[in-house]
Amino acid sequence: MSDVTGLPSPVALPMRWSTRIPGLQAQRLWPDPVGGQLWVADGWGVAFGALRLRSLDLQGGHERASVRLGNAARALTRDAHGNWLAATDQKLFRLAAGSLQPLAKWTSRIPKYSDQLLCQGDFVLAINAAASSVSAIDLASGAVKRRALPAAGCLHGIAGGEELLVCVDGSVWKLSRGLGKAPKRLASLPAHCTTAADESGHLWLSLGAGRQSDGNSVSWAAPTTLLGASAPPSEVCVEQDLGLPFWQLEVSRDGRVLWVIGVSSFEHEGETRYRQNQVACFDTADYRCIARGCVPEGFEIKQVCPELGLVWAIRAGEDQVEQDASLGCFELEPVYGDASIAFH
Repeated sequence: MSDVTGLPSPVALPMRWSTRIPGLQAQRLWPDPVGGQLWVADGWGVAFGALRLRSLDLQGGHERASVRLGNAARALTRDAHGNWLAATDQKLFRLAAGSLQPLAKWTSRIPKYSDQLLCQGDFVLAINAAASSVSAIDLASGAVKRRALPAAGCLHGIAGGEELLVCVDGSVWKLSRGLGKAPKRLASLPAHCTTAADESGHLWLSLGAGRQSDGNSVSWAAPTTLLGASAPPSEVCVEQDLGLPFWQLEVSRDGRVLWVIGVSSFEHEGETRYRQNQVACFDTADYRCIARGCVPEGFEIKQVCPELGLVWAIRAGEDQVEQDASLGCFELEPVYGDASIAFH
């Protein structure tokens, strides 16, 4: 693997555990540091009636509980009472925190193909990455309110109860409770692929194009090395070249450490393809790289958790006979000077 100029060479990440998960590929992952679990939604190749949402233990990878929802879970969030809300293609479920037993189900006018949920007390916000709107579902009455917006983006909950939607066209919106009022435009930032936010409302943007359309297909555009950073009230964006191509990024709750999932390119049958097989951590004070690692050949990184120092990567099933994939949990320990960051 070739090195990136100005960055430390990647080290092989130690594996904490590995397990098999149903589906050839396209599983979805959501870490839950507070509950000590990783949520996994079964992937392609599993019959609809058999699809499950699973809770895996973060320490050993064993399954704690699972539930059948009749379709793949697409989005997940904790509700105001400590239970969980899970969205499938056209339904929303409330699941008990421990057993995952379904406690409630909503089926009327639920937004299709929600990619992200964010709880607002007795409401939950939902968006789809390809739609130009945001929806609020009243969990008490089941009523659904939609608001049109210029482009889809990422929902961020900020300390103090404020919810932001940062659209891929760069617009930043404040969302009222239950979308009772029209979203208020706060600022305009550069167009980007995705965003991360800390609890104080500082924003970091992956300044690449992200998805691109080619006829009837949608694929990833070339990754970027450019990061955008913006502090409240998000009126100024400072660009930083990290030197490592990436699309996805995460930031710690306190905003001290930025994690990016690095992308490597390779040629396959005359086409350039990309694989997310590296992770790098940067000190947001000066954007010095404080750790960089890579996963084994064949694995692709799907999710990271700055609070735990953990990386999850999947190696897809090799053929139609192999109906599951390998999920690996890896560890990365950023270092400030001579002192390591302690994860709990």
